[in-house]
Amino acid sequence: MNYGKVALYFSVVACGVCGFIAYKAYKIGKSVDATIDNIAEKIPVSIEKDILEKATNEAVKAEVSRRVAFASETVYSNAKSEIRAAVEKEVEKEKKNLSDDVRKEIDKKIAKIDISDLKEEVISNAKDRVAEKFDSDLQSILDKYNSDLSNISKIYSSIANSIGGSNSGIKIVAN
Repeated sequence: MNYGKVALYFSVVACGVCGFIAYKAYKIGKSVDATIDNIAEKIPVSIEKDILEKATNEAVKAEVSRRVAFASETVYSNAKSEIRAAVEKEVEKEKKNLSDDVRKEIDKKIAKIDISDLKEEVISNAKDRVAEKFDSDLQSILDKYNSDLSNISKIYSSIANSIGGSNSGIKIVAN
């Protein structure tokens, strides 16, 4: 969105509003003058022209100030709302474009990944884990075997002692 064009648009609108207000103030001044002239003709009051002109000018100034303030607030409020809406619209549009750009960049990065290196790494890790598990299982089998062998040695020693007595000299050793 071209903010220069938006600013120019609001400037032109503000000038138009000010012109409209000036025109209304002029009409009010003429109306006030006509009313004052009408009243002055009907009421026999002697008011000096200077006082009358001063009161009229002050009334016109007050009304113009009030109308200008109202118009300025209206133009400011409208401009603020329109700018906010335009900014929100642009942010949403850019968010979609940015999402598309990020998605494309991720796709490019994924395409660059060498699957063979990744495959080798996964296989290597799997081999290491299987070897660790197998070593753990072998150690527990070895421990059970040694325990069973020790028990068998005790049984044979007990049998040898029972058969030959304690002085037979037969000795069974298990390794």
